[in-house]
Amino acid sequence: MASSTRSKPTRPQIYETPYGPVQVERHTYQTSKGGRAYVPLEQDGRLALNSTPRYAQMVSGKYARFGADAICDDLLECNGRALSRNYAKKLSDFVGSVAQCYEREWEYDLPAFERPVRSISLGRDGTCMLMHKDGWREAMCGSIAFYDALGERLHTIYCALSASEKKMNLFGGGGALEGLECLAVVPGHPVGGG
Repeated sequence: MASSTRSKPTRPQIYETPYGPVQVERHTYQTSKGGRAYVPLEQDGRLALNSTPRYAQMVSGKYARFGADAICDDLLECNGRALSRNYAKKLSDFVGSVAQCYEREWEYDLPAFERPVRSISLGRDGTCMLMHKDGWREAMCGSIAFYDALGERLHTIYCALSASEKKMNLFGGGGALEGLECLAVVPGHPVGGG
């Protein structure tokens, strides 16, 4: 027997915005087999854990720069928004997981250089970071720098790998393609690595 989808009566839901919580009557749909309800507003509005995209961006950006305690204080002082450390972490983790899904698809456009590029340098480095529960973990970072004939740096692209990707080659996968595209800017010129 085929399942059908039916609309439930509208139900109020509180959504978090930069300006405060807003209660909205929204439609929900569910199949006749039960299970999770579908909420078009949340799907089409790209809501993240009942937060608008702008609020999720604010929280996750501040969380990445300041940490949980500082973001809670900052949002209360600047926006009058009380926020729990737990919600700040969950929302930031959600936004980070969405970013990781699209990470391999993103491309960086090279700028129009004012002077001709004479050489390119590829650099990479590693460090250990103290993770909250996992102890010390290794992370990798790298750069692709463009120089003119006088050795003046024209532009730099920075890339990194999380601790969970430490076994991967930094310029492997999408990074290798990025490096090859950069080499196409300076055909026949030297490439240094460090």
